[in-house]
Amino acid sequence: MNAISSLPSLEHLLNEVRKIARIAGDTVMHYYNDMPTHPEFLKFKEDQSPVTEADMKSHDIIMEELRRLTPEILIISEESQEVPFEKRSEESTMWIVDPIDGTGEFLKGNGEFAIHIGLAHLGKAILGVVHIPVSGKTYFAARHHGAFCDDKGSIKKLNVNEVDMTAPFLKIAHSRSYMNEQTMIYIRSFDRPELFPVGSSLKVMGIAEGIYDFYPKLGSGMLEWDTCAPQIILEEAGGSVVDLERGKPLEYNKENLLQPDFLAIGKITKYRDT
Repeated sequence: MNAISSLPSLEHLLNEVRKIARIAGDTVMHYYNDMPTHPEFLKFKEDQSPVTEADMKSHDIIMEELRRLTPEILIISEESQEVPFEKRSEESTMWIVDPIDGTGEFLKGNGEFAIHIGLAHLGKAILGVVHIPVSGKTYFAARHHGAFCDDKGSIKKLNVNEVDMTAPFLKIAHSRSYMNEQTMIYIRSFDRPELFPVGSSLKVMGIAEGIYDFYPKLGSGMLEWDTCAPQIILEEAGGSVVDLERGKPLEYNKENLLQPDFLAIGKITKYRDT
């Protein structure tokens, strides 16, 4: 079992991972700006989710660079062959990667996709980088070090909104492409909410920036690589990503990588009566 104490400092890892994410993002943008029309560009995985040459190129870059940076750490990526739990369970620390979060939005050309590189230790997210190739923004955080956004060299500290869940006009982010009835019923239970359809992890990053108040994900369908990097960024900005059934933060390196229904939210000051 690898120990976090044997790793380089989180600050060093964070700086290096930010560079890796930007390199992958620049490569992805070559595909995005010159979207090929030949059929081999787009394929479908067994679950019928889309995967493109851009996903795979981003995956290859990130895997190569992380292996060079920390050869002793296991990497889980959406585009890798699944690592059996018997092997994963022996590891205390692992990289959790989504080469392109929001491939559907990438294909639609709306710019709302991201690159995720997260680090988990003992089941908890401890470091994360979310890079938005189209805007050039890079969000990043490490446990007990705060959360920040690098917007083309201008770095600002991230702070969430205080959220009174009984108040009217809450700013609620929701999926641009995967809204379901369960989520809509939940959203409509609030007092005159303001709704914001947003793709990929830009919803969670918007909460970290104080643009939105919260994001409910019901009927989840998300996996660990969708949430690891965004979670630590939101947590370090003062918010939380909470399993709605257990009322606890999402966990990592579970036997089943599927995440439960969750709520990503700013700093709660008042709960609703249940």
